[in-house]
Amino acid sequence: RASACASATTMRRVSAAALATARRPLVAFSVSSTNHTRALATSASPAFQWALSRSRAAPTRVNAKRGTTYGVAFAASAVVAALVAANADPALTDATRAYAGVPFDRARAVMEFLVHKGASFSKIEVLPEDPGSTASGDDGVRGFGLFMRRDAETGDTHDLKATSTNASKGFFAGLLNSMGLASGSPDAVVASVPARLAISAAGAATHPVLGAVFSKMLENDEIDERMTVMLLLIMERRRGRDSPIHAYLEALPNKFATPLFWNDDALRGLEGTNLHEAVLAQRKQLGDVLVAYIQPAGKKLVQAMSQEERRVRKDEGSWPALFRKKSKKQKVSSRKITDDEFKWAYAVFWSRALALPIGEDPLSPTIEAIVPGVDFANHSCLKPNARWKVTRANGGEENSEQTVQLVCVANNVPAPGEELYISYGDKPNEELLFIHGFADRENKHDVLVLRAPVMNGEAAGDKKSETPKTPETKLALELLAEAFTARLTLLKLLGLPPQVVLPARPPKSLHLLPEETKLTLAVWGATPVVLDQWLRYELDLRLGTMKGGSDGNGNKTSPMDDTSIHSAALTGLRAAIETQTARLHLAAAAPSPQTERPGFGEGDSRKAGTKRAIKSAVAAAKARRVDEVVAADPLAPSTAKQAATYRAGVRRMLRAYEDTTRKWT
Repeated sequence: RASACASATTMRRVSAAALATARRPLVAFSVSSTNHTRALATSASPAFQWALSRSRAAPTRVNAKRGTTYGVAFAASAVVAALVAANADPALTDATRAYAGVPFDRARAVMEFLVHKGASFSKIEVLPEDPGSTASGDDGVRGFGLFMRRDAETGDTHDLKATSTNASKGFFAGLLNSMGLASGSPDAVVASVPARLAISAAGAATHPVLGAVFSKMLENDEIDERMTVMLLLIMERRRGRDSPIHAYLEALPNKFATPLFWNDDALRGLEGTNLHEAVLAQRKQLGDVLVAYIQPAGKKLVQAMSQEERRVRKDEGSWPALFRKKSKKQKVSSRKITDDEFKWAYAVFWSRALALPIGEDPLSPTIEAIVPGVDFANHSCLKPNARWKVTRANGGEENSEQTVQLVCVANNVPAPGEELYISYGDKPNEELLFIHGFADRENKHDVLVLRAPVMNGEAAGDKKSETPKTPETKLALELLAEAFTARLTLLKLLGLPPQVVLPARPPKSLHLLPEETKLTLAVWGATPVVLDQWLRYELDLRLGTMKGGSDGNGNKTSPMDDTSIHSAALTGLRAAIETQTARLHLAAAAPSPQTERPGFGEGDSRKAGTKRAIKSAVAAAKARRVDEVVAADPLAPSTAKQAATYRAGVRRMLRAYEDTTRKWT
């Protein structure tokens, strides 16, 4: 009662004039207020439902002089707010997405849409992944997840029926299942989505309005299958509520947490890593693709959509006046596809597409497609409790409809309320952050990616070097540039990649690395003289100017035997580790001048025990600690936390290889 009185008093003080003007309507409204508020509450926001509950709980004591009740005041204020929101312009409607209750509404809407289209979500439900963060204004980035239902209608999750043909029970059956040796597949189906709902290039070609345009552009190689899906997403998003997949598109994030969407300040957190340069190259490449392919194709699609809109209006105008009705369809924007639209569609495709084995072409049985509903499943590196698979209904009959199912191991079904996790694959943190926008400290699939070491940045022609330009230094720079070019040429001749991928844990010996990795490292570590001999030998072999024979015949032999390759590979690995460490130090503003960067074949330029080595080691330890603290801080900004997690992993692996390679001979 005290709360109700205080609220009513506040309302009178804040808007006395408005209440005085609305006094007469409020009295008339009091007769039917309950019915109206109950009707509006079925589709209103949680804020409205809260106001309605408070109005019912408020005392109904009537002030005879004013002729109003506190309950009516509460209900009226809620109704006015609901009516204003219902008649507001689209910009205000879009603004309501920032409220905490709206993500739950979108989750419910997308589930209803999918079930209406034939999907089954009897055991799981779509819910916001982090409602707390959503309410704090990060709704544009936060997505949804799949959770086991809590309601009683689904029954006990332990009663899920497995699709396994192995019906045996008992101790030995359970032991075999846990070891993965049991016959059959003890899978428990928790959700299924018809394959016909998949968003793919094949589906775009059957679009009722844009299908012919998509088919022609695909046939003429104007766009590829991936661009087709991205363009379809953009066009359907522009259609707004007129799109048949509007509920699904509304459930997708407005922006993503991938570095592609980071601002300049956040992107600085990746400086000194391979990912920083990859993101910069990605942005430039996407800009080129947008101008060369996406915008010209989008222009054709907009024209086709505009022609369809004109046809509809013309048909409606020819109807008799009695039946003529103004079309309420939203006009599709005719502007060029923007950079933001393309980046959004690009992120949606790459973070959600699956390789489904549903293709009709026997030479290409898999197609890349987005499966609405299944794509809400999040990733776990350590403990995925579900997986997806493609099967056929009706016992697997050949002509039956294909479905994409989410299944759990029958004896490991998550408890009610727990989230369902799948594995996105054996992806390292570098790939996870680049494509999906997160890094996992406990990622058992993480790897260390090293690029070719460069001496002082001058071998590639760095014009910012402060080295005095004397005749001697100019000659040295020219020789370094030639050596750098020779290494790239030799890598191409041998068919080797420009970088190496090493396991997170160093092997016990260099001999345990793949042969391709050792050859690449040997090219990096070969001295300029040996490099020149090696390159000439490979060129002569390919040009047919000499034969590879023995010394007794007077023919040239390869300058690189197994021992030489091993020695050069070890030198190249140590130099690459030092170069990558120096890049991280420079990015963290650590005291690591460019003159400390090791060159090809130089080995360790910092002797243990010197002041420079101690200073560098202290700076590296400090940077590692900072990254570890930020990565573990739950209150740190998302971008800073993910960047720190990725950097910390790179630093740990570099330190492990630095310590291990010192013991290798």
